[in-house]
Amino acid sequence: MRQAAFVIIKRDNRLLLVRSNTNPRYVLLWGPPGGVVEVDEPLQQAAQREAIEETAIYCTVGKQLSAVYNSEGKIQVHVFEGIYVRGEIKIDVSEIEEARWLTITEALTLPLSFNTKDLLLRLVGEN
Repeated sequence: MRQAAFVIIKRDNRLLLVRSNTNPRYVLLWGPPGGVVEVDEPLQQAAQREAIEETAIYCTVGKQLSAVYNSEGKIQVHVFEGIYVRGEIKIDVSEIEEARWLTITEALTLPLSFNTKDLLLRLVGEN
């Protein structure tokens, strides 16, 4: 079973979300940075690596928020909470169309991918 790891990074009262350009189904949708877990790579490490590769943002990866199968049931998707450490957004244009720090109110006005809305609401509700 293939696995993917994503991280919702918090910085002050904002969350980092991205729009991918690698899958036509998700180009217009916003979600956390992340991607495919490499062989024998710990999930948290994969989430951290993907955030750095896609956005140049470094974070610590905390608790797991979700583990679900994607809509095709072929990839198990893990989403973690992350805390900003350092960096300024610099997107990898081969993977990411756009990245932004957003308040929860701003994020909820955007078209969100998969179960991102539920995860954002849960994450903010726990603080």
